[in-house]
Amino acid sequence: MSTSSVVKGESVLDTVATLEAMRTDYVVVRHSMSGIPNLIAKHTNASVINAGDGFHAHPTQGLLDVFTMREVFGGDVRGARVAFIGDIQHSRVARSTNLLCRRMGMQTAMLAPGSLIPRELPQEIAVFQDWKELYAWKPDVIYLLRVQTERQNVPFFPSIGEYHRLFGLTDERLKWARDNGIWSCTQARESRCGAHRLRHGVRAQPHRPAGGERHRRAHERALLAQARQLH
Repeated sequence: MSTSSVVKGESVLDTVATLEAMRTDYVVVRHSMSGIPNLIAKHTNASVINAGDGFHAHPTQGLLDVFTMREVFGGDVRGARVAFIGDIQHSRVARSTNLLCRRMGMQTAMLAPGSLIPRELPQEIAVFQDWKELYAWKPDVIYLLRVQTERQNVPFFPSIGEYHRLFGLTDERLKWARDNGIWSCTQARESRCGAHRLRHGVRAQPHRPAGGERHRRAHERALLAQARQLH
């Protein structure tokens, strides 16, 4: 929406009305404000794909995450344990992927400062205070989330150095993951603290472009077929 006529003074619904007049089959929406995809869906006959709204949700990324996990674990992910570590409060990816993991029969947990964990969580989600507690839980997947400073208008922890010491993926913690066969899903191979490089190998498999492209094309084909049936 940031490159549409909204920046020239049109409202979101004005843009939707234009797309509706063009008989658009589906609309892909990425917006900084939570809830915009739902608003658009109420004012169009097109299928609406939420590609990320604020820090509310990112369903397509969640689908890609679980698709990748299924590939790694040979198709059956039931019972797998996934730990989300980092800025969970401001992560739309964590919300969507966590929800989908639980719907697929996986167990999930969170490790973060109390200020970065949502206040209301389902009871089945475990919350840990430090890495030792997480080690005892024996996760199969570590999903490391970056600190989203661009969405924080007040400090959520004393300093980035203190945060990294207590919750960051250090050399020692990554070595533990490697030694215990943990599959690590990180958003960067280099930590955000002082360009501290991680030296140990781990079974890390970032979202492969090929897998992501297949996923997006399948999603588009399914929605396009649905739209044609409606017309």
